[in-house]
This record gives sequence, C-alpha cells and structure tokens, in this order.
Amino acid sequence: MIEVMDAVNAPGAVINEDRIGHRTAGTPAAWVIDGATGVAEREHVLGGPGSDAAWLAQTACALLVRRDPGAMLVQDYFAAVIAEIRAAYAAAVPNLAALPAYALPSATITWMRPVPGAIEFAYQGDCTAVVVVGGVARVVGIRAPGSWEALIDERDRAKLARQSDDKARIAAVIDELRGARSRLNQPGGYWMLGIEPAAASGIAVERVPLAGEATVLLASDGLWRLVDAFRLYDASGLVQAARARGLAALLAELRQVETEDSAGTRAPRVKEHDDASGMLLRVLGR
Repeated sequence: MIEVMDAVNAPGAVINEDRIGHRTAGTPAAWVIDGATGVAEREHVLGGPGSDAAWLAQTACALLVRRDPGAMLVQDYFAAVIAEIRAAYAAAVPNLAALPAYALPSATITWMRPVPGAIEFAYQGDCTAVVVVGGVARVVGIRAPGSWEALIDERDRAKLARQSDDKARIAAVIDELRGARSRLNQPGGYWMLGIEPAAASGIAVERVPLAGEATVLLASDGLWRLVDAFRLYDASGLVQAARARGLAALLAELRQVETEDSAGTRAPRVKEHDDASGMLLRVLGR
C-alpha cells in the first residue's frame, strides 16, 4: 500500500531533531516529525539523543512504528500515543511540574495512512505533504506556529538579518520565541505534538480521494525551505525534481543556497541550516 521510493533525514547542525518513519505491518502509515528546537535555559532529558526536541521526535517515531492505528479515529490514536510520551517524559524529568511552559518539548508532524478510497493525512504545525494524483499536485498541511521562522514577525526578521551567526540570531529573538512557546498547548494558544494528550483534539485531518496510485512527498520545514524560503521550486516542481534527481540532490542544493545566504539577507531565519527530512512515497489506493 505504501512504498518508500526515496528518503532523506539530515541534521542542520550537530543534533538532528527531525525523524522520518513508516510502518508496513498491520495498518501501513508514514510520517515526518520535526522536533521544535528548545528555547529553555537547558535540556531536561539526561542521556537522550542530545536535546529534548530530539528525544520527543525519536520517542514519537518509535511509538508510531509500534502502535497500529487500525481503524481508530486519528484523534484517539494520537491521544494514546501522546499519553505514552508524557509518561516517558515524566519518568525522565522528575521536576516536570515545575517547568515553565516554554521549556516543554514539542514537535510538528505530518502523518498519513491509506483508507478505503483515499489517503488520510493528520498534521500539526509546518511539516508538509504534496500529493500528486493523475499529474495534479495538491498541498496538504498548515503553516501554523511551530517552526522557528513561524514564531517571529517581520520586525524580528529584521533583527535576524543584522546578526552574524546562529547563536547571535537566537539571542536577538529569544524573548519573542519564549513568549510564543509559552502559549503551546494552552487554552487560547496553539496545539502541537508534545506531552499534552489534549493536543490530539487539535490535530487537523484531511482526506485526499484516491482510486489508483499517488505519489506523496512528506517534508519537514527544513526541506520545504526550497519552496517557501528560497523559492527554487513550487510544490509540483519539488516532487518532479525529487523523482528525477533524488532527495539527496535536493538536499545538496538546499545546503548550497543556505550557505550562500549564510547572513540570512535573502531569507531571514534563526538557523543558517535547519534539519531537513523528506520521504518520497508511492501509495496504492484500496
């Protein structure tokens, strides 16, 4: 039902906070998860993969492999997954109750599974899916707050453009980032994959009709910079390039343009290089 034709999962720096995954046993599914780089004073999971965001992405990915969604409603499935994540985080971080909201780990996700007559997508944040059916491309996903870039406004982008490196850029907007992250999974705020099971009720679900075969590209916001930050491709063109040249070639192209714009004047951003992940899939309807 789902065939992985190509995949890439590349760190932007030392720690990779993206994860990609798929399952073939039982109910097939595939996903891209982008852990939101922390804005707290320190990391709280000791002995993990380098950061709380990477721990969250890794833990969620493992649970999505292990837990068969079957015919469960998406919201019920993810509520169960997040409940397990919370239990694991509470065991690893005994002072959880004392942490400020901005210190809690979160991630964006796009997840998909075939269902009768369609592909069902579930998403929170700024990971993106492009579905090509019969030569027509359709973008699935929302540009909700979640990524570093989405949490800053034009005034802050001007601050970023005046900084020389990632560390200085983070310092320039840290108060804005913490203020925005404090609204994470709070009433009146925004919902993201994290350690709050109630966030599952805010997952968006969309179905794309499918009678035969589709090509799907799942992309984290780091890979999607080729479309929205540097405007080298539109959604359809990105899928065509992925099929023709491969995701590794697109990653190399991305890293080159990011390096050429290291000062962030063309595309103001917090991190010069972001983690970039994608999966190119062939999906057969049922």
